[in-house]
Amino acid sequence: MSGAGWKPAHDTLEKISSKNEWVNDVLHSEAVDVQDYLSGLSVFLVREEGVEHLDSIRQMLFDQGFDNVLEGRIPDDRVSETVSGIRGGNWGKGPWPKSGGFPVYYFVVYDARPLRVSPETAKEHPGLDNERISIAKIRIRDRYNSSVPSHKKCNIIHSSDNAHQALCYLNIINSESIPFVEGEAARKFSKFMTPFFVVCDLSNHARRAKVELIEYHGRKAICKTFKEGREHYLEREVVARQVGAGLSEVSRMLEVGDNYIVMEFYDGSIDNISRIRPLFHGNPYLPIWAIERMKNVIIYYRERGYECVDFSPKNVLFDSSSGLKVIDFEFLQKVDGASKELDGNFAWYSAPDDFKGDLPQWKNNRSLYRRRWFRYTGLPLYFCVNDYPKVVLHLVRGVTFLYFSVNNARRKALSLPMRKFHFR
Repeated sequence: MSGAGWKPAHDTLEKISSKNEWVNDVLHSEAVDVQDYLSGLSVFLVREEGVEHLDSIRQMLFDQGFDNVLEGRIPDDRVSETVSGIRGGNWGKGPWPKSGGFPVYYFVVYDARPLRVSPETAKEHPGLDNERISIAKIRIRDRYNSSVPSHKKCNIIHSSDNAHQALCYLNIINSESIPFVEGEAARKFSKFMTPFFVVCDLSNHARRAKVELIEYHGRKAICKTFKEGREHYLEREVVARQVGAGLSEVSRMLEVGDNYIVMEFYDGSIDNISRIRPLFHGNPYLPIWAIERMKNVIIYYRERGYECVDFSPKNVLFDSSSGLKVIDFEFLQKVDGASKELDGNFAWYSAPDDFKGDLPQWKNNRSLYRRRWFRYTGLPLYFCVNDYPKVVLHLVRGVTFLYFSVNNARRKALSLPMRKFHFR
């Protein structure tokens, strides 16, 4: 079939392999070993309807954790082969009202730390080796479709599912670029290697950096290694500790490299300092004294002209010997003017429209305090911004304790499967 040109494209075979045992066996028998350094390689194809949004797509891929290695229009003499040789030639509308058109532009990207694929996603997308690919496509499609009328919604982006597919795509689109792409992947892979013995990986999404527990001169430490092009996040981590040298709550910096920072290891969770937990609540309430310490951190940096963007209780640990420690300052940023007030701080309030700095990928930049702090403090924003006697704060928390308990219990009840009752 291959010699006659009848054999379906590799990505098509992988899609149907989950439902066809014979195809699955053939794929496994023909499996090609891909070098470890290539495992983060992907190719994204932009279809005709999306070609006016290339800048937005490029930025979204970067924000999701991909490095841009190569891009360009698909050469005219390769369009026909690209259309027929990828997706089995199926470039229809799929579940959308209209087709996104044929592929016209490509991005070759690299992810130095691929994201583990969930069982649900693996079942839906056989062959996918990086969850970040699926996340990026969904975000790009949603962004585009939210900007057009319902009858114009379509799929503007397609991608390879793994490194082998990526090389197959490149072989069709721009085979001459493969040595360069492989060389860049090897360089990025090598640069992202941790220069210490790694005990375990503590990373979450790792869009900007990986976080690892390491052995550091005979003791445990935390190493945060940043992807290429994200060095300004590393610089903020360093500045935060330089500016915050007078704060006992700031985690200590042990070493800084070109793309990494080593910090002191702390052994406890912030959830361990309190047992006051509403019914079915995800975390205990913080003690009042801990809330006050976090407020002091925000004010300390504001007095020096910095905003603690993205700061929340999730960025704080409680060490048995060192107390509260703030561990993440990637979004600490210098602003015009200092302030001694909590009102308007960027950890609790949305940044103003004229703010030119970086903001995390929040689904909603509004109501930050309610979404990220309230569940930990048990205090409405008004009672945190203003000074009240502790007795008042405890009374308020009693009310919110009941609110969370009742609301959580109601949600728990609604989530339980309906039982069948049999009557005689």
